[in-house]
Amino acid sequence: MKKKILSVIGAIWGAGIIINWFLSNPSNGNTAYESGQIGAVLIGAFLLIFSIYSYFKEPKDSS
Repeated sequence: MKKKILSVIGAIWGAGIIINWFLSNPSNGNTAYESGQIGAVLIGAFLLIFSIYSYFKEPKDSS
């Protein structure tokens, strides 16, 4: 159950990062800031994908 809850939190957090990126205004001229934003979006996408995978993954048998 704990794994499912953490997966939902991770998916919401990752989706929030990606949505914030789509809704924000693009920066002008500061390549370091743009690189940081792209890195954050990639981390958010990874978090979203891995959380969804972890939520739907079948548990292994303990025997």
